[in-house]
Amino acid sequence: MAVQVLFSAVLAPFLNMLLAIGEEAGWRGFLYPALGERMPKVRAAVLSGVAWGAWHAPLIAMGYNYGSDYLGFPALGIVAMTVFCMAFGTFLCYLRERSGSVWPCALAHGSLNAVAGLGLWFSCSGYGICGPTPLGLLGCMPTVLLAVWLLVKSSTSR
Repeated sequence: MAVQVLFSAVLAPFLNMLLAIGEEAGWRGFLYPALGERMPKVRAAVLSGVAWGAWHAPLIAMGYNYGSDYLGFPALGIVAMTVFCMAFGTFLCYLRERSGSVWPCALAHGSLNAVAGLGLWFSCSGYGICGPTPLGLLGCMPTVLLAVWLLVKSSTSR
């Protein structure tokens, strides 16, 4: 377990970054700046997160991330993923704005992918719509709170 946590925290984010750069080039490298030219950055961040969540819908409908044995399958899973993508995407858009590059976004995305499953070690029921992974409705609450704080901060600073 210690080796897995160490690998997830030290090496896996960089390996996963190489896989995440494709998504980040599209979402934060192209879509977010394109939307940001046509609307306020806050709205652009939220809408790019909605698009990112919707893009995951076919995988969620196949049972990926949440399984298929929950009330409201697959619609509730698609909603949960979209909420998570809006929240985490807001953080990634913030990184994009602050750095001017998609690489920090790819590293953060890769880091999330590296550690997302660690909570499963402490779950008797495995993965599900509520958690324990950061994608679950309860598991994503810290990410949602961070996104709300960033959106409020961004909208009041201009």
